[in-house]
Amino acid sequence: MKCFLLILILSVSMAPQKTKRTTTQPKTNPELSRLREEFVAKTEEYKSSLKKLLALLDRDVQRAEEKLATIRKLRNEGLVGESQVTEAERAVQSATDKAAETRRQLAEADQQVAALLNEAKLDEGLAKEYGRAVAERRRSRAPKCNNWTLTAYRRQRENTTTFGFKLVCQD
Repeated sequence: MKCFLLILILSVSMAPQKTKRTTTQPKTNPELSRLREEFVAKTEEYKSSLKKLLALLDRDVQRAEEKLATIRKLRNEGLVGESQVTEAERAVQSATDKAAETRRQLAEADQQVAALLNEAKLDEGLAKEYGRAVAERRRSRAPKCNNWTLTAYRRQRENTTTFGFKLVCQD
């Protein structure tokens, strides 16, 4: 039997429909944000304690230097020995080293907070960039046809008949 193919074309011009698309920007993890804020708060508390400790250590350095000056005067007068001067110099050096270590810890805490805040800004920037990239990809994947045609067809073979519809771009 002959195959008859009858194609019925219905030209229906379909105006492009504008759909409202929302750009989905990945939301920052609230747990991560909470942990960052908590870290910054605890680091500020730590820095406050270090500043108080540093004030005490600076006073200790000042006292040790005053004691060293007094002992050197007494040594020049011959009232104390060289070992006491050496011991006072060690005390000054020890107090100075403790103060320097505390200053280093304070600077390190500042660097950690700065690094964390920079990382947070970077994460926000990446999230914004990701949102822009997603929106651009959606725009580029959208069909670029302004003239759509609905095509109906009927295919007949031996004892079967098939009907169907297709949207075809006429640009």
